[in-house]
Amino acid sequence: PARNGWDRLGMTARWDGPLRRGVIALALGTSVSWLLAAAADADGRRSAATTLTASVDVSGRLDAYLRQATARREFNGTVLIARGGRILLRKGYGWADRRQRRPNRVGTRFRISSLSTDVIFVALLQLIDRGRLQLGDSLCKHIEPCPQRWRPITVRLLVDGRSGLPSARPLPRRTQTIREWIASLAAKPLAFQPGKGRDRSEAGMLVGAHVLQVVSRTPWPRYLERNIFRPAGMRATTADRADLPDRATPYVRVRGGRLGAPASFALLSEPDVLYGLASTVDDMYRFERARRSGALVSRRLLEQIEYSGGGARARAWPDHFAHLGHGPRGTSDGWYTALVREGEEKLTIVAFSNMGGYSLSDVVHRIALIAAGWPPPRAAAEPTALARAAGEYFRWDSSKKRRVVTSVRIRTDGTLELSSDEPAHPGSRNSALRNARWRWVLAPTANGAFYATGEALWWGIRIHLEPGTAPNDDVLVVRFVSLGPERRYRRSV
Repeated sequence: PARNGWDRLGMTARWDGPLRRGVIALALGTSVSWLLAAAADADGRRSAATTLTASVDVSGRLDAYLRQATARREFNGTVLIARGGRILLRKGYGWADRRQRRPNRVGTRFRISSLSTDVIFVALLQLIDRGRLQLGDSLCKHIEPCPQRWRPITVRLLVDGRSGLPSARPLPRRTQTIREWIASLAAKPLAFQPGKGRDRSEAGMLVGAHVLQVVSRTPWPRYLERNIFRPAGMRATTADRADLPDRATPYVRVRGGRLGAPASFALLSEPDVLYGLASTVDDMYRFERARRSGALVSRRLLEQIEYSGGGARARAWPDHFAHLGHGPRGTSDGWYTALVREGEEKLTIVAFSNMGGYSLSDVVHRIALIAAGWPPPRAAAEPTALARAAGEYFRWDSSKKRRVVTSVRIRTDGTLELSSDEPAHPGSRNSALRNARWRWVLAPTANGAFYATGEALWWGIRIHLEPGTAPNDDVLVVRFVSLGPERRYRRSV
């Protein structure tokens, strides 16, 4: 398969090192070298077989989970999952069109919703790379007329996601031109002082598309086609429309798990800047690889954005990136898309769904855990390791101005029990969930770490101790594997 087109996704077959050494040794005709090479070849085959078995096992587990999720109407779409540049799974699930009995395939096109944001912002960074736009430029240099309160907003703040531009909501019931959008936004007060918060609206993308057109002197769809889609090999990506070939039909999950017709909304602009691109999982994987490799934007510029203290999107591009996009009115229009990359695990997940009404983020978290080989093999812990981990730890929560205490004790079955003042679901609307606290049983692993079992297993919680020069200097690290962040606690004295 690597020779039949998948090499375009970075899956070219390689002549493995041990085999190459064996052939060279034979050519030299040295018997001792031949024996050494043969031994190395055998070790290499065993190593390759082990790696292949592990990869097949993960791929099988991913496929089994997604087939079950599809049967439960928790997923309906297409995925591409890769680790370290190697494809683990690339497959469609459920119906692209139920009435026509057309299944989802890897070539099925989906509206990529607000993932379009990342394409537009890469285009802006290209203009900066080429010297046609400056990070320090005020937006008012490229927008006319421009309200005085927008003058402190720079291009850097725009791509960092810290512009303070007003919210575009409530979204209008009719289609507007980009200039009409800019005029309506200019009439509103800023959401916050530029640089002092995080943008949470579609305004940044609308303004970004306007700046892109003004500076490049090219309509934004044409610019993307010439400067991003073609260079990245994204042949299936284009403006979305209902009669697009190989396009999925959008649905929503209704009562009883059935697929129902989604709500219909007017385009927000023509073409639709915010949600109007259609693509495939293959194309968005190509986009992600091209972006990461420096083929579209220089690594130097990406690092400038990363270390500028900017927003989560820009700061995450080189190492950890996550975007869960959806349509203009939640998922009621039937589209839900995700592009997630975890740098430490070298894992990329592209998941497109043509079924609204169920959170794709839940599915993506589960995929990330399975792809990471979660849960790790359980092992018997040394009594000394259990004793060293036990105790009381704390961190200072600056946002709440309080001391958060986390306690670890040894259980009789050779596991640990962790209890903490940390809220289990701080953002939940359910008061019972919001007031719940961490309570986990921790199972030991072979490398000396622990993982949370039971219901917490779903989140992939890894706990390990960073020992100091003395026990009082120990740091307890709690990491959410599928989400990326971690919490660090110092031992209480």
